[in-house]
Amino acid sequence: MSGNTYNITFLMRNRLSGFSIHKVFRPVIAQFDNAAVIEAPRHRATPISILYNLIWIRNHVKGNGVIHMTGGPHYFLLALKGKRNILTIHDLVLLHNSTGLKHAIYKQLWFQLPIRYAKAVTCISETVAKDLSTNFTMPKEKIHIIYNAVDTNFRYTEKAFNSNNPRILHVGTTWNKNLERVIKALIGVPCTLVIIGAIDKHIQTILETNNIIYIQKQNISDAMLRKEYELADIVSFPSIYEGFGMPIVEGQAVGRPVLTSNIAPMTEIANGGACLVDPTDETSIKNGFLKIIQDETFRQQLIRAGKENIKRFSVEKITKQYKDLYTSLL
Repeated sequence: MSGNTYNITFLMRNRLSGFSIHKVFRPVIAQFDNAAVIEAPRHRATPISILYNLIWIRNHVKGNGVIHMTGGPHYFLLALKGKRNILTIHDLVLLHNSTGLKHAIYKQLWFQLPIRYAKAVTCISETVAKDLSTNFTMPKEKIHIIYNAVDTNFRYTEKAFNSNNPRILHVGTTWNKNLERVIKALIGVPCTLVIIGAIDKHIQTILETNNIIYIQKQNISDAMLRKEYELADIVSFPSIYEGFGMPIVEGQAVGRPVLTSNIAPMTEIANGGACLVDPTDETSIKNGFLKIIQDETFRQQLIRAGKENIKRFSVEKITKQYKDLYTSLL
């Protein structure tokens, strides 16, 4: 791709670092006919890989248009000083979960310097924007809140609710997804728990010891994931840390009642269209599930509110916000 000039260049991390950012931006990128998509060659954060990526980006990202670093290894912008750079920040988890030398490196290479080299910074929620402003000094007008878009393939699908044995979909198994508390909250609740993601022996033991009926899947296609939403009776997402929370809006888009946390940004994203629970309290989580299962009026209220809420995250609306920002820089 070197040597060609593009109006918009979407700069992506290597998908071996995680495919989530690719998935989030794919519907938006599809709206641009003249855009280039460039994926970095290395996925590790070793000094050699960082240096290799910087040299490669400097040699391959050409043109005087807008360069949009879509998230992840923000340090990519260090190779693009003086360009019309936009940086999207999804969360500050690397900053909050590191200490000592590693914390100092992440603060400078992943945040401080890339923010300085960016003409504009977009955050995927007000929560991320506030976190960024708390930890870094920058002009307020440089920060723009642009939510993630909901893929149009997530469509409203009718389903009769199974109140006798509801199918509960839990997407994600990393530390923040709160799976262990969800499992313990479901002890004694007749249901089938569908877990998307890898589980370790500790989680498997808790499931089997407490006689939880479960189905575990991982590395599934986007089409298979959408099918799991359609098959679900409830979407479970009482996360303890997020920058956004895609399962909330994906569940709402399909027309399923969603259970999520009563903390930001989940409250911001759900916008009244989900059952809110204390993610640190198993009893609160259990009561939330039971409320959804037992109260049909409440379920329908959540579904209606969710259906209205997802209008905020339409591909058309989010794309227009990015186009307006690109135009302001060009």
